[in-house]
Amino acid sequence: REYLAGRLPDFMVPARLASVPALPLLGSGKVDRKALRVVPRGRPELDVPYAEPTTGGQRRAVELVARVLGLDEVGLDDDFFALGGDSLRLMLLRGALETAADRQFALAEVFAAGTPRGCARLLDTEEPARPPARRPSDRRRRVRSRTAPHVEGGDSG
Repeated sequence: REYLAGRLPDFMVPARLASVPALPLLGSGKVDRKALRVVPRGRPELDVPYAEPTTGGQRRAVELVARVLGLDEVGLDDDFFALGGDSLRLMLLRGALETAADRQFALAEVFAAGTPRGCARLLDTEEPARPPARRPSDRRRRVRSRTAPHVEGGDSG
């Protein structure tokens, strides 16, 4: 990872690396992905020490982050992206948090949370649920009905 970190942008450095003696090949010469051994699902080595969750909200946040990332263990202060998270998994995490909290979050809120501890703070806040965003077609339909009312029957003369 250190070698790659010196040569690649941060977002391209993998969170976990696995060593294999040789890549298993199919008869066609392509890599047999099914035959590759499974990469360990444990917590990768990080710069922050492992921190155990202590509250129910923290345990739930750690569980959600671990499930979204496919890991067996996640620490409370572990950075989502250092654990292997990416933008697609961030959206999955937002959905999991919204389901757990029964309210909506802006993607920027989940991004800013950054760690399971931050996600636990989102789960513990008692803000009212946000209404779903209006679609532009709803707004046009509403405006059109005000500007051009439909007149039924009636004389033209």
